[in-house]
Parts: sequence; structure tokens; C-alpha cells
Amino acid sequence: MTYLKQSAFLVVSVLFLTSFLDHKSKDLSEKTAEAKNTSKKYWPNGAQLVISVSMQFETGGQPEGAESPFSGTPLPKGQPDLPAESWYRYGANEGIYRMLDLWKKYDIKVTSHVVGTAAEKYPEVAKAIAAGGHEVASHGISWDNQWNKSYEEELRFVKEGVNAVEKITGQKAVGYNCNWLRRSPNTLKVLQELGFFTISMT
Repeated sequence: MTYLKQSAFLVVSVLFLTSFLDHKSKDLSEKTAEAKNTSKKYWPNGAQLVISVSMQFETGGQPEGAESPFSGTPLPKGQPDLPAESWYRYGANEGIYRMLDLWKKYDIKVTSHVVGTAAEKYPEVAKAIAAGGHEVASHGISWDNQWNKSYEEELRFVKEGVNAVEKITGQKAVGYNCNWLRRSPNTLKVLQELGFFTISMT
């Protein structure tokens, strides 16, 4: 008799639990459907993710002994690092063009951060980036730090880079990227003075 009572109790418990879970599941489904119907859609075609693609163009603006995928041991001053130099030249002679072909193939527009002296050394590359409908952003006049510059030095550094790229591409930079993202306490003020729309991420 005890066994029958326990079995009956177990069956009733299972039925109750199943009914409860089924009810909760229906509630959750209804709430999810309602949220989908009432939520605002900010992106076209029901997109769930926005991806911003950027492409650095620094070749020709790098300092002596700049980092490369090769040995981390720097050579003595004045000794050319031939594999590294060849690697950087590949970017201007082949790499950027291959990337531009990919962007065109998939109809992607990117922001390209262009070092001023890179544009001066390879003007045809800078022009090709602009001609592809991509946003040309500034990256300083050379591949150099900004965190250790005075306000006047940093202002001149950024302005020279902006002017060099604009002269070659015909586009005035609206975006800016510091070397290694390491800005100085004056960078935002410098960019505002030069007409950039600035957002601090710190």
C-alpha cells in the first residue's frame, strides 16, 4: 500500500512539474516574441553586429629599427635590417593593393590611418585608397610617439600629417589614430583645435 501511495505521489508530482515547466516555457516564448516585435531595429536587414574595419598605411613612415615579424634583436645603429625593410616595402607594393581588391570584391569601405611620410613616399598608394571610396584618416607625419611631445610639438606633428595626406589624396582627415594608441594628455585638445570631432575612450 505504501508503494502504491509513493507511486501515485510521484506521478502527480511529475505531472505538476511538467505542467509548471510547460507554462513557464510558454510565458518565456511569448515574452521573447513580444520583445522581438517591440524592440527598435537600429541596423538594416536585421543585422545584429556592426563591424568597423581599419587599415593602417605606415610603410615608409617607420623609424630605423622598427618592429617587424623577424628577429626581435635590433641591429646596430646604421646597419640596415634588410628582411624588415623588404617586409615593409611589400605592404606598399603589394599588400595594400591586395587588401583594396578584397574590400572592392566584398563592397566594404574601411578607414585607413595614413602616416604623412608614407603618403609622401608612396603617393600612388594613398591615392588608390582614397579613389576606392575609403575614409582617409590621419596617423601623424611619421611613425613616432606623441605621449612625450609638448603641446606645440604635438600640434605641429599632427597638423603636418593631416596636411601631407590631404595634399596627396584631396581628403581632409576626420579620424585620427595615435602611434600604438598612446596619446598624450594634450592630444584631445590638439585634435579639437585642428577641427576633429573627438571622443575620449578613457
